[in-house]
Amino acid sequence: MKKTLLALAITGLFATTAQAASIYEKDGVSIDLTGDVEVQLRSDTDGANKNYINIDDADFGFAMGYDIGHNLTVGSAVTFSGEDGKVSLGDAYVGVSGDFGALTMGKHATILDDAGVAGDYAFGFDTIVSDADFSGKQVIKYKGDFDTFYFGIATILNSGDKENDDSSVDGNIGVRVAGLDLALFAGAGTVTKEWVEDSGIVETRDINSMVLQATYSINHFDLGAVYATSTSENTDGTTASDKDAISASVGYTMDKWNFGLGYGVVTDNEDDTSVGTGYGNVGYSFTSLVHAFVELGHSDADDAELGYAAG
Repeated sequence: MKKTLLALAITGLFATTAQAASIYEKDGVSIDLTGDVEVQLRSDTDGANKNYINIDDADFGFAMGYDIGHNLTVGSAVTFSGEDGKVSLGDAYVGVSGDFGALTMGKHATILDDAGVAGDYAFGFDTIVSDADFSGKQVIKYKGDFDTFYFGIATILNSGDKENDDSSVDGNIGVRVAGLDLALFAGAGTVTKEWVEDSGIVETRDINSMVLQATYSINHFDLGAVYATSTSENTDGTTASDKDAISASVGYTMDKWNFGLGYGVVTDNEDDTSVGTGYGNVGYSFTSLVHAFVELGHSDADDAELGYAAG
């Protein structure tokens, strides 16, 4: 396999590849390094935290691949996250990638984690309004990208905890035509954790989610729109949560500068209430891996304040 093809195959094994760089390649073996560090001076829209330093990202990881011929690469990836002065294991999975796509297995995110089109840095709106977690210790995931057409499917066999039997299935299907990217995400699963309700503590819910999103690129503009819905039911059949979300965003790129605006509304159909959030930002790219930004955030929730982040 040519060097470029091997690098692409390893990239296909990483959950996030924007910050990946090859550090070793010889005899069919390739090792990539990935990392993210973002530090912000910030004030939150809820007014709870004002003018503080926020470590938004402090992650690093490695992916290793081996060319087994026939345009196939087997490999593995592991990432670590640093929070509160401690380092914890992030993703840890193995996989095989090639012309057919990438099949991975282990601890990482599912397909619904990819949903969303907003160009925010800190004050984005909810694209997915589900109570579920789109990651797990026992995930099997397939992603295939064939230029104009792409799709994926993932399942969490269970939570990896013998005390419960969480499981889920989600997937997406999308098409790209002349600057338009249209995708549908859907998922269903059973989640066990504690929710406090009027009747007491509820531990298990059946959750169904759907996201329809579109982006359109024309000249230097990127336009995006999302509609999402999610329902949760308790084991006794009662509705625990029923939410919809709709959002729109626009981005403009000029040389190394980028500008973004976005607004989204989440509606709680059970309480018949809606909350809107928005952002506006300016960013500058020193290189493809080094960026600086300033962003303002707004919420029309009660007692909300204008927030800002610079990093």
